[in-house]
Amino acid sequence: MGDQLSAKALVKQYINICNDVLLSHRQSALLKQVLALINRRYSQESITFKLVDDEGHEQGRFTTRFVDGTFMPIEDAQDSESSDIRLVLEQRYVQQVVEHAEDYMEHPTKLDWDWLTGEVRSE
Repeated sequence: MGDQLSAKALVKQYINICNDVLLSHRQSALLKQVLALINRRYSQESITFKLVDDEGHEQGRFTTRFVDGTFMPIEDAQDSESSDIRLVLEQRYVQQVVEHAEDYMEHPTKLDWDWLTGEVRSE
């Protein structure tokens, strides 16, 4: 992927890949556990992702919700302070997933699901 995506387009594609993986591998033991965790922690909650570069500089903030097993389309975060959950995504990792989407779709265990369990740094 030679063209640099905007921060919003990058996060949107990343969330779409996560949704596709959750849908297509819904019956796998790992994804059943991931879905159970997401539903328990995030269902109906407002989730704001802060995308950061290698130096930790913010590249954008985007909000979504997890409803019925799917992340809703992302929106620009208007007021991340009012979000129920605030998480940090590293741009380099998100870019890697987007650039190699087919590999991550075929092998969902390669996705780093730690951010879904709240084990990554939040603000």
